[in-house]
Amino acid sequence: MRRLEYLNATTTQVSDIVCYRLSSFDGLLKRSLVMSRAKIRFRSLCQDSQTYASFDQDENHMVSTISFSLEIGDQTYPDMHVEVRQPFGANYENEPLEVASPKGAYSGPWNHNEFSDLCEQYYRRMIGSSGSAIRITGASNVRMRNNRFASEMVCEFDIPEN
Repeated sequence: MRRLEYLNATTTQVSDIVCYRLSSFDGLLKRSLVMSRAKIRFRSLCQDSQTYASFDQDENHMVSTISFSLEIGDQTYPDMHVEVRQPFGANYENEPLEVASPKGAYSGPWNHNEFSDLCEQYYRRMIGSSGSAIRITGASNVRMRNNRFASEMVCEFDIPEN
């Protein structure tokens, strides 16, 4: 019987129903996109392994760990870390780094795209052709292991609220 009512409804009534459903969805969508501001305090970088401009380009790679603290509202998560890497054979200067999920006490909602960009900025600020800790230009067959650098960089980014 209910189906028959919808079939007999006027265009205006159907439009009202659709508008109501869309406005309900829009409100739900806006509530789900409420963002919080998170502050990251990058502390150090451990360059576990990097082969740069190897004679065999397929051997080029990098694996490093970044240590940081995270502040969201009045909550601080001091001992966070994340692994960043360049896959074997990738061009370090031209291709983005892979950034894993962060490890530590925080397990809430996350904005991985913005976080990845910040991690890459931090790493490249320290290592590479414009690096402040190790500047590499015009070199070939460079192998680096277990280098640790302490340098603070503070950034903020948006994360979704619960």
